[in-house]
Formats: sequence, C-alpha cells, structure tokens
Amino acid sequence: STTAMPGSTGTTTGTTPPVGSGGGIPVPSLANYQGQQFSSGQVSMMLKPDNTFELKSNTGTDTVQGSYTFTDGTITFTNAKGDIGGATFPMRCRLMPTSNGFQLVEASGGNCTYFRDLNFRKAA
Repeated sequence: STTAMPGSTGTTTGTTPPVGSGGGIPVPSLANYQGQQFSSGQVSMMLKPDNTFELKSNTGTDTVQGSYTFTDGTITFTNAKGDIGGATFPMRCRLMPTSNGFQLVEASGGNCTYFRDLNFRKAA
C-alpha cells in the first residue's frame, strides 16, 4: 500500500483523476465549467450557474433546454425540452476534465450515450 507524502494536500492540477468509487478521489469542480459555452463538433453546451443547461446545434437551429444536478462528479440532466431527437432523459454522465474542457462519459445506469465520444472544448 502507498501513503501520501507528509505535507501533501492531495490536490494536483493538470491531471485527470482515475474513475472509481474509492475515497480520496478528487471530484472536479463544476464552477470551472458553469456559465461558459463549450463546443464539440455539431453541438454546443452551456451549464448555467442556476442549474439549467442549454444544448444548441452548431449546424442548425435545434435547441434543448433543461435542468441538471451535479453530485460526486456525475451530472444528471433532467426536464429536457426542445429538439431532443433520440435522446432519453434523465441522462446521467460522469464529468471528466480535459486540458481545455471536459468529456461526458457513461455513469452507472446513466443513459449517457448521446454524449459518447464528444470532447467539449471552451468556445472561442
């Protein structure tokens, strides 16, 4: 077993924490992402500080709005209204920080396939 170095705070910047259910795993702060537009290919997302979200098509006029909660690194999207296409809600996704944004990956029982393989980057 390994122990932390004396005096270490356990916080490291610039790395992606491993996914797991063990204790001591840092949870990303949603404050780093709220109120900013992030874009991935054909879709843009904004997570607003009032716990609502907005998804917009980058190639058309489709828009989806709804609510979200964030607990232990998992975002749950609910109350989606608009052009949701084949997406099913509620949708649970684990937030994985990247160097310039985030990815949303499948959480247990999550139904996050709509966002699979999308890498959201901070919009210019």
